[in-house]
Amino acid sequence: MASYLVTGTSRGLGLAMVAHLANSSPSDVRVVFATARSQTPDLKELIEKSSGRVLYIEMDTTDQASVDKAVKAAETHLGSGGLDYLINNAGVGGFAPEWTEKVADLNEEFNVNVTGTYIVTTKFLPLLRKGQAKKITNIASTFGSLSLAEPFSVYPLPAYKISKAALNALTVQLAYALASEGFVVTAINPGTVKSVMGGGDIADLTLEQGARGIIEALVKSGAEKSGTSFMIEVAGWENATGMHQYNATLCKNPDIRVNKPEFSRGIAKLSDDIAVKYGGGITDEEVANQNFAYKYSLTSDIKVPKIHRFFRIGQMAYIVMDFIEGVTLDGINCREDSGLIDRLALAIHSLFSQIPCGPPGPINGGIPRGYLFSEDGAHDFQHDS
Repeated sequence: MASYLVTGTSRGLGLAMVAHLANSSPSDVRVVFATARSQTPDLKELIEKSSGRVLYIEMDTTDQASVDKAVKAAETHLGSGGLDYLINNAGVGGFAPEWTEKVADLNEEFNVNVTGTYIVTTKFLPLLRKGQAKKITNIASTFGSLSLAEPFSVYPLPAYKISKAALNALTVQLAYALASEGFVVTAINPGTVKSVMGGGDIADLTLEQGARGIIEALVKSGAEKSGTSFMIEVAGWENATGMHQYNATLCKNPDIRVNKPEFSRGIAKLSDDIAVKYGGGITDEEVANQNFAYKYSLTSDIKVPKIHRFFRIGQMAYIVMDFIEGVTLDGINCREDSGLIDRLALAIHSLFSQIPCGPPGPINGGIPRGYLFSEDGAHDFQHDS
């Protein structure tokens, strides 16, 4: 019987998550702490119908004193037990067409969406350390994706986008810092839900679908997901034609294609613009001059990629590369390898724990879109693309 704390529950997705948890089996959910700055009529009604399983705690996520009081309230109820799940859902967002002059908007949204999440997480860590699940999730948004910035540029939400990108970075740093304690820290993206912030009726999913998807993803997430931002999984929406595919993947439209020329070289496509080249014949020189994209690829259409990282494990070498333009490997004479993505995911999210220096990241900082690593350390290569 697990305990949950959800922030931002006065309405919308936060309220829907509390309702979903309240309707779950008592064997799965013991208590839900619903926090908000004030108790709305809808939240009050939900609490009254929960038979004591949902408890309201007043909390302003940006006010450290308020969060301290909330921690004490939760601790009093939990007694000697701990908190199992923390869902950082509280967030704000607003349109700002003249965004360069809206510094105040940026400060406000960053304060709630990022700083508030950090305050709540760190303040509740003692209770989370006493819990069994040790799972934290921050509600992410596709608007925070750097790779999707161009198609989403038509939406004048600059402060929200910046804050959600920073929230992804916070998720990664928390995951690194807490990995040795067995925590799983994720950023779960519900896509668009029919809420005030989610786009209303033009959104893809109902509030119930979004809430269910988040809770299911949170409960199922293991160490391999820690430090990542990923979509929820919704039956019937796995291959949607819009901006979102609700298939629980790390990358948009993942599509694995592999070719194996000499020396067992291969290229695995992880998304439309991210690929990994792997094999025993990759050399440091290939990485340095970027010619590997033209060699052994069975096509002359692949353009020069930008190198993120190069690693070697034994006789196998790995390169994480970002294709700036050109084909997406669909034109290569490929064969399917359904197990490759799982093996790469394990390498990305598990093996780094064995490296004393910690997990690698992009040369210029930011959120890595892929990890590969070695026993003898990573080598950075900075190139102009």
